[in-house]
Order: sequence, then structure tokens, then C-alpha cells
Amino acid sequence: MPRHLREWNKYGENPRPEDALKSGNLRGALEGFAMQHLLEFRFRNRNSDTPAIGFGVTLWLLGDVYGAAMEWSKVCGEAIRGRYSRSRQAAFQGGLLLWFASVWLKDEDWHSEAEALLEKLLRKKRPVMGATHPSKLAKLLRRETDLLQLESKYSDVTLLREREQTQALFYAGVRAFEEGNVEETERLWNQLETPKNSLIELEYYLLLHERGRLNKINDA
Repeated sequence: MPRHLREWNKYGENPRPEDALKSGNLRGALEGFAMQHLLEFRFRNRNSDTPAIGFGVTLWLLGDVYGAAMEWSKVCGEAIRGRYSRSRQAAFQGGLLLWFASVWLKDEDWHSEAEALLEKLLRKKRPVMGATHPSKLAKLLRRETDLLQLESKYSDVTLLREREQTQALFYAGVRAFEEGNVEETERLWNQLETPKNSLIELEYYLLLHERGRLNKINDA
């Protein structure tokens, strides 16, 4: 059992989101994942943006979209100040997700925060480990590249290729939505198939969630 879960035993029951997923209790699973992310931040990974980003995604899927955006906004602020020593996607993901939220919620302040972080990261002279694909996604949102260029540079490794495609389709759809082309967003997102690999990007769940809402709007 992870240390942070053992320590939580002193205060409350350990979350079991996987069990909830297996039983079909999606809301219970999301609430469990939210607790896991909070415990990860509280007991172990304050120097990493991963728990806060995951918590934000869980909030969004639970319907608290403004809470999610505020969480990603905090991540951007901390990243700009250089507070994180660990990040799975070289500090880009918080900015990418806040950009998505700002487009969906039509919030110019959050859009500016996301832009400021991506601008700072893209201007770094020394390449950061893990930044290659996230930096391309940032350029996609900033209209400095397009999806065809990203597709031509996907990894040859099947697992990585699938994960890169998932994120690229998601953010290409976000860009189309920002341009007012909802039909293009739908077209892009409908290209995504169920991942064959066990490691699935957070953007996959956001895409499924918002794709369902877009379909309902167009069917109304």
C-alpha cells in the first residue's frame, strides 16, 4: 500500500476508485480518484504538478468546471514561479488544460494565464526532458503549427503514438471550437477510438465527456 494511503488510515477510509469503476459506479470512482489526488498532494508530491492536474480533471468530470479551472490556474501560477521540480509533461499540461477551460468557459483572464505559461516554456533555450510533444501541442493551440504536422512526427512506439494522437486530437478540437467551428471539433473528436493500451491520457476522458455534450447539443 502506498505510504500516503497508509498515513491516511489514521484519519479515514482509503479511497477505492478501481472497485467503484468495476461495479459501474462512475461517480463513486471519480470521488475516489479525487481523494487519491488530494492525498498524493498532501502527503507526498507537493513539488509535482501531477496531483493537482489530476484533481482538476476529476472536478471537471464531476461537473465542477470552475473548480477545475481554478485548480489548473493555480498550477499555472506555481509553474510560472518555478515551484515544481517534477512534472510528467515538462509543466506544459496545466497551461494546456487551462487553455481548454478558458475556451469552454469564455474566460479571457484564464486564457491569458495559460498563454503566459506556454509562452514562458516555449521560450526556454534549453530543451526540458519530456517537453517535445507538449511543446508541439502548445504551438498547435497558438496556431504556430497544425495537426498534419503533428501527425507526421508521432512516435514509432505504439504506446507513445497512441497517447500523442489522443492529446493532439483533443487540442486540435479545442482550437477548432475556439474558432467557432463546432462541426470540426466533432469531426476530430469522433476520430478517436478506444485506446488499446492501459496508460490513457487525462485528455481522453475530457474528450469523451465533452464529445457527449456536443452530440446532445447537435441532436437537440
